[in-house]
Amino acid sequence: MPPRERLIRATPVAIGGSQIISSPFQFTVTGEDNLRIRSFCSQTGVTLSVDVRLADAAGVVSVASHQHTPNSDRTVRVQDIALPQGYILNMVVRVVAGAVVNGQCYVVVELIRGFTGATIVLGQLLGGYVLSQQGLAWPGSAIEPSTAGQGAAGFVNLALGGAGTEVLATVPAGARWAVDMAFLVYVSTTGATVYPRLSYLDALGNLIYITRCASAVAAPASTNYIYARGGGEGIDNGAHVFQPLAIDVLLRAGSRIQTLTSGMALADSYAAARVSIREWLEAAT
Repeated sequence: MPPRERLIRATPVAIGGSQIISSPFQFTVTGEDNLRIRSFCSQTGVTLSVDVRLADAAGVVSVASHQHTPNSDRTVRVQDIALPQGYILNMVVRVVAGAVVNGQCYVVVELIRGFTGATIVLGQLLGGYVLSQQGLAWPGSAIEPSTAGQGAAGFVNLALGGAGTEVLATVPAGARWAVDMAFLVYVSTTGATVYPRLSYLDALGNLIYITRCASAVAAPASTNYIYARGGGEGIDNGAHVFQPLAIDVLLRAGSRIQTLTSGMALADSYAAARVSIREWLEAAT
């Protein structure tokens, strides 16, 4: 039997006598149903506007706008918005203050039963990153996890500990990192053979990745070590050492990016240490 197509038409919701709301599809709210906004943000000075278009039982359309200010430390900010009885027609969440790019401000909009005390989540309308130039819309925007996309690109300086100590950076709570590049400046005082290596450790201090032993310059000098994701290796004029990094090693909160230096003298030190990262937010309540 040849394949056949079947068209399933959405049933419209009748309100206000002869007026019709077409599908897909409007949430009918009873007066006990409300909105919950959950946001996760890594930037300061960000304000969101949650704009909702509603219809009451008589078919009268109204618009309600609500301001929402996310936390700037990647922790969740929860705000419940009361809804009247009627129908949610459509909704947008947009940035009205501050500057954010993809990977920096994640928003979830849920339909809940109740407002104070115990509440029940009945459905999710939106879930995704908002940008300064682009918001989220219901209907329209896909619901995506906070780990979707390419992440927010940025630079992080590793903490310099002084002579004879390694340098490190710790993935903050609520974040997930991937390292694209690293730049280290090692100052040798003895001319001994030294092998600076870059490593990743989990939150418990377990080693999960380490670069191979990089070549060293056997003379008292300041040497630049460049590690690149998927790059090659070599020495340029004795002052620059290039080493590859593994591709897409994801580091969760509490993990460390740290040097492990073989042959480091007590007077040796790192004069600079910087990594290029991509960051996603871990959207957890």
